[in-house]
Amino acid sequence: MSASVLVGYATRYGSRQEVAEAVAATLRGCGLEVDIQSMRKVRTLDICKLLWQFSY
Repeated sequence: MSASVLVGYATRYGSRQEVAEAVAATLRGCGLEVDIQSMRKVRTLDICKLLWQFSY
């Protein structure tokens, strides 16, 4: 079973989304399954083994 990582972000102007996308790409490059979402859209963490949140 591979690790499932949710990279959650909160942003006003989009710059934090760009950072979250870079983090997600790096984690994918390490072989991890990664989902990236705005924290406003996150409803459950049931399927995730690790949450990385980037906010202001």
